[in-house]
Amino acid sequence: MGNYPQTLTFLAAHLVYSDAIQTVITVPSQFGNGELKILPESLTHAIPMVRFVGFSSDILFNCIAEAIGAKRVVVLAVAIWTGVLLAS
Repeated sequence: MGNYPQTLTFLAAHLVYSDAIQTVITVPSQFGNGELKILPESLTHAIPMVRFVGFSSDILFNCIAEAIGAKRVVVLAVAIWTGVLLAS
């Protein structure tokens, strides 16, 4: 890997990204059932609905990226995510 320094950077970023995605996939059902006491039947409907909204947001961010550039969209997404986290 000494000849390919960006490979190590990519692998580290992929590890962090994969871990974050796995967390987003697994934690909502645990949180909804354990903390919010939502019945599993309701979670069966709520989680796919949230994923659909996320997919729709992906398409929206893709359109915005085509208009203003990918780097600006990533910064915008991080700013929105930070705002959501601070508000909660």
